[in-house]
Amino acid sequence: MESFFHVTVYNAVRMLCHNCHQTRVSQFLHDYFDDYTVDHVEGHKCGSVKRSAMTSRQINIDGYKSDKNYVDVGSNLWFFWSTGNSPGAPVHPLNEVFKTLLSWFGAYYTLQGARAVPVTLPSDSNVNKTHGFRPMDALRGNIFLPKTVMASKRETQTIQKAERESREHLESLAQNLETHHAMIKLLVGALKKKWPEDDRAKLDQIQTGSKRPAKASNDRPSKKSKITQ
Repeated sequence: MESFFHVTVYNAVRMLCHNCHQTRVSQFLHDYFDDYTVDHVEGHKCGSVKRSAMTSRQINIDGYKSDKNYVDVGSNLWFFWSTGNSPGAPVHPLNEVFKTLLSWFGAYYTLQGARAVPVTLPSDSNVNKTHGFRPMDALRGNIFLPKTVMASKRETQTIQKAERESREHLESLAQNLETHHAMIKLLVGALKKKWPEDDRAKLDQIQTGSKRPAKASNDRPSKKSKITQ
Protein backbone atom coordinates (compact mmCIF):
# COMPACT_ATOMS: atom_id res chain seq x y z
CA MET A 1 0.00 0.00 0.00
CA GLU A 2 2.86 2.34 0.72
CA SER A 3 4.35 1.60 -2.70
CA PHE A 4 1.00 2.42 -4.31
CA PHE A 5 1.01 5.73 -2.45
CA HIS A 6 4.50 6.65 -3.64
CA VAL A 7 3.70 5.75 -7.25
CA THR A 8 0.61 7.95 -7.06
CA VAL A 9 2.66 10.82 -5.65
CA TYR A 10 5.19 10.46 -8.46
CA ASN A 11 2.61 10.58 -11.25
CA ALA A 12 0.55 13.32 -9.60
CA VAL A 13 3.54 15.62 -9.11
CA ARG A 14 4.71 14.91 -12.63
CA MET A 15 1.40 15.36 -14.42
CA LEU A 16 -0.99 17.50 -12.34
CA CYS A 17 -1.14 21.16 -11.32
CA HIS A 18 0.24 21.90 -7.86
CA ASN A 19 2.16 24.42 -5.80
CA CYS A 20 5.58 22.95 -6.56
CA HIS A 21 7.43 25.31 -8.87
CA GLN A 22 7.63 24.01 -12.40
CA THR A 23 11.41 24.33 -12.54
CA ARG A 24 11.80 22.49 -9.21
CA VAL A 25 9.68 19.43 -10.00
CA SER A 26 12.63 17.42 -11.29
CA GLN A 27 14.71 18.20 -8.21
CA PHE A 28 11.84 17.34 -5.88
CA LEU A 29 11.26 13.98 -7.59
CA HIS A 30 14.96 13.20 -7.36
CA ASP A 31 15.13 14.12 -3.67
CA TYR A 32 11.95 12.20 -2.83
CA PHE A 33 12.53 9.04 -4.88
CA ASP A 34 16.22 8.72 -5.77
CA ASP A 35 18.02 10.24 -2.83
CA TYR A 36 19.13 7.92 -0.02
CA THR A 37 21.23 7.71 3.10
CA VAL A 38 23.63 4.96 4.17
CA ASP A 39 23.42 3.43 7.62
CA HIS A 40 26.59 1.55 8.57
CA VAL A 41 24.48 -1.15 10.22
CA GLU A 42 21.24 -1.29 8.21
CA GLY A 43 22.65 -0.28 4.84
CA HIS A 44 20.81 1.90 2.32
CA LYS A 45 17.76 3.81 3.51
CA CYS A 46 15.50 6.33 1.83
CA GLY A 47 16.38 10.00 1.70
CA SER A 48 15.30 12.68 4.13
CA VAL A 49 12.41 14.03 2.02
CA LYS A 50 10.57 10.70 1.83
CA ARG A 51 11.36 9.87 5.46
CA SER A 52 10.03 13.24 6.57
CA ALA A 53 6.80 12.67 4.64
CA MET A 54 6.26 9.31 6.31
CA THR A 55 6.98 10.50 9.84
CA SER A 56 5.62 14.07 9.81
CA ARG A 57 2.48 13.07 7.86
CA GLN A 58 2.92 15.78 5.26
CA ILE A 59 4.92 16.25 2.08
CA ASN A 60 6.97 19.34 2.72
CA ILE A 61 7.96 21.21 -0.44
CA ASP A 62 9.71 24.09 1.25
CA GLY A 63 12.44 25.02 -1.21
CA TYR A 64 10.48 23.65 -4.16
CA LYS A 65 7.20 25.54 -4.01
CA SER A 66 5.86 28.15 -6.38
CA ASP A 67 5.62 31.83 -5.49
CA LYS A 68 1.91 31.74 -6.41
CA ASN A 69 0.25 31.15 -3.04
CA TYR A 70 -3.33 30.48 -4.04
CA VAL A 71 -4.13 28.78 -0.76
CA ASP A 72 -2.62 29.00 2.69
CA VAL A 73 -1.25 25.48 3.13
CA GLY A 74 2.19 26.43 4.35
CA SER A 75 4.86 24.20 2.84
CA ASN A 76 2.53 21.25 2.19
CA LEU A 77 2.25 19.81 -1.29
CA TRP A 78 -1.12 20.94 -2.63
CA PHE A 79 -2.90 20.04 -5.88
CA PHE A 80 -4.95 22.64 -7.74
CA TRP A 81 -8.38 22.17 -9.21
CA SER A 82 -7.26 23.27 -12.66
CA THR A 83 -4.52 25.00 -14.62
CA GLY A 84 -6.29 28.30 -14.02
CA ASN A 85 -6.58 27.80 -10.28
CA SER A 86 -7.74 30.85 -8.37
CA PRO A 87 -8.78 31.70 -4.80
CA GLY A 88 -12.12 30.11 -3.97
CA ALA A 89 -11.69 27.21 -6.39
CA PRO A 90 -12.87 23.77 -5.19
CA VAL A 91 -10.39 21.60 -3.31
CA HIS A 92 -8.88 18.84 -5.42
CA PRO A 93 -10.00 15.42 -4.03
CA LEU A 94 -6.42 14.13 -4.19
CA ASN A 95 -5.43 16.48 -1.36
CA GLU A 96 -7.73 14.70 1.09
CA VAL A 97 -6.64 11.27 -0.14
CA PHE A 98 -2.96 12.07 0.43
CA LYS A 99 -3.66 13.69 3.79
CA THR A 100 -5.53 10.62 5.01
CA LEU A 101 -2.96 8.12 3.77
CA LEU A 102 -0.10 10.13 5.27
CA SER A 103 -1.89 10.11 8.64
CA TRP A 104 -1.99 6.30 8.49
CA PHE A 105 1.64 5.91 7.48
CA GLY A 106 2.77 8.52 10.00
CA ALA A 107 0.93 6.74 12.81
CA TYR A 108 2.47 3.41 11.82
CA TYR A 109 6.04 4.72 11.79
CA THR A 110 5.52 6.73 14.97
CA LEU A 111 4.44 3.57 16.77
CA GLN A 112 7.34 1.64 15.28
CA GLY A 113 9.82 4.15 16.59
CA ALA A 114 8.12 4.90 19.88
CA ARG A 115 10.22 4.58 22.99
CA ALA A 116 8.78 4.77 26.49
CA VAL A 117 10.24 7.58 28.55
CA PRO A 118 9.61 7.00 32.27
CA VAL A 119 8.66 9.93 34.45
CA THR A 120 10.52 9.76 37.78
CA LEU A 121 9.01 11.19 40.94
CA PRO A 122 11.23 12.57 43.70
CA SER A 123 12.60 9.80 45.91
CA ASP A 124 11.88 9.70 49.63
CA SER A 125 15.45 10.68 50.45
CA ASN A 126 15.23 13.74 48.20
CA VAL A 127 11.88 14.71 49.68
CA ASN A 128 13.29 14.42 53.21
CA LYS A 129 16.27 16.59 52.37
CA THR A 130 14.13 19.18 50.61
CA HIS A 131 11.25 19.45 53.03
CA GLY A 132 13.01 18.63 56.32
CA PHE A 133 10.74 15.97 57.82
CA ARG A 134 11.84 12.71 59.46
CA PRO A 135 10.69 9.20 58.48
CA MET A 136 9.38 8.63 62.02
CA ASP A 137 6.92 11.49 61.50
CA ALA A 138 5.08 9.38 58.96
CA LEU A 139 4.71 6.53 61.46
CA ARG A 140 3.12 8.90 63.98
CA GLY A 141 0.69 10.15 61.37
CA ASN A 142 1.89 13.68 61.79
CA ILE A 143 3.09 14.25 58.25
CA PHE A 144 1.35 14.81 54.91
CA LEU A 145 2.75 14.41 51.42
CA PRO A 146 4.27 17.76 50.37
CA LYS A 147 2.23 19.74 47.84
CA THR A 148 5.08 19.70 45.34
CA VAL A 149 5.14 15.89 45.32
CA MET A 150 1.34 15.74 45.04
CA ALA A 151 1.54 18.08 42.07
CA SER A 152 4.21 15.90 40.48
CA LYS A 153 1.99 12.86 40.82
CA ARG A 154 -0.96 14.67 39.27
CA GLU A 155 1.18 15.87 36.39
CA THR A 156 2.50 12.35 35.86
CA GLN A 157 -1.02 10.92 35.78
CA THR A 158 -2.08 13.60 33.29
CA ILE A 159 0.90 12.86 31.05
CA GLN A 160 0.30 9.11 31.23
CA LYS A 161 -3.38 9.57 30.35
CA ALA A 162 -2.50 11.77 27.38
CA GLU A 163 0.09 9.24 26.23
CA ARG A 164 -2.46 6.41 26.44
CA GLU A 165 -5.03 8.40 24.47
CA SER A 166 -2.42 9.44 21.92
CA ARG A 167 -1.23 5.86 21.47
CA GLU A 168 -4.79 4.60 21.11
CA HIS A 169 -5.40 7.23 18.43
CA LEU A 170 -2.23 6.28 16.57
CA GLU A 171 -3.10 2.59 16.76
CA SER A 172 -6.57 3.28 15.34
CA LEU A 173 -4.97 5.09 12.39
CA ALA A 174 -2.28 2.46 11.83
CA GLN A 175 -4.88 -0.33 11.83
CA ASN A 176 -6.08 0.97 8.47
CA LEU A 177 -2.90 -0.48 6.95
CA GLU A 178 -3.48 -4.04 8.19
CA THR A 179 -5.65 -4.88 5.17
CA HIS A 180 -6.56 -3.23 1.86
CA HIS A 181 -10.16 -2.56 2.91
CA ALA A 182 -9.64 0.91 4.38
CA MET A 183 -7.64 2.13 1.38
CA ILE A 184 -10.19 0.74 -1.07
CA LYS A 185 -12.97 2.46 0.85
CA LEU A 186 -11.01 5.72 0.83
CA LEU A 187 -10.36 5.58 -2.91
CA VAL A 188 -13.92 4.57 -3.79
CA GLY A 189 -15.24 7.45 -1.69
CA ALA A 190 -12.85 9.87 -3.39
CA LEU A 191 -13.85 8.70 -6.86
CA LYS A 192 -17.48 9.42 -6.06
CA LYS A 193 -16.63 13.08 -5.61
CA LYS A 194 -16.47 15.60 -8.42
CA TRP A 195 -13.04 15.75 -10.05
CA PRO A 196 -11.73 18.54 -12.29
CA GLU A 197 -11.66 17.98 -16.03
CA ASP A 198 -8.58 20.08 -16.73
CA ASP A 199 -6.26 19.48 -13.79
CA ARG A 200 -3.52 17.96 -15.90
CA ALA A 201 -0.52 20.16 -16.51
CA LYS A 202 0.01 21.30 -20.08
CA LEU A 203 3.30 19.39 -20.32
CA ASP A 204 5.13 16.62 -18.54
CA GLN A 205 6.79 18.70 -15.83
CA ILE A 206 9.98 16.68 -15.78
CA GLN A 207 10.64 17.90 -19.30
CA THR A 208 9.75 21.54 -18.67
CA GLY A 209 12.03 22.10 -15.69
CA SER A 210 15.69 21.32 -15.16
CA LYS A 211 16.83 17.84 -16.06
CA ARG A 212 16.27 15.19 -13.44
CA PRO A 213 19.66 14.22 -11.97
CA ALA A 214 20.88 10.91 -13.34
CA LYS A 215 21.43 8.04 -10.91
CA ALA A 216 24.82 6.46 -10.59
CA SER A 217 25.07 2.87 -11.78
CA ASN A 218 25.75 1.56 -8.27
CA ASP A 219 22.81 3.40 -6.65
CA ARG A 220 20.07 1.28 -5.19
CA PRO A 221 16.40 2.11 -5.85
CA SER A 222 15.08 4.11 -2.91
CA LYS A 223 11.75 2.30 -3.03
CA LYS A 224 13.55 -0.75 -1.67
CA SER A 225 15.28 1.22 1.05
CA LYS A 226 14.08 1.24 4.62
CA ILE A 227 12.03 4.18 5.83
CA THR A 228 12.58 3.87 9.57
CA GLN A 229 15.64 5.32 11.15
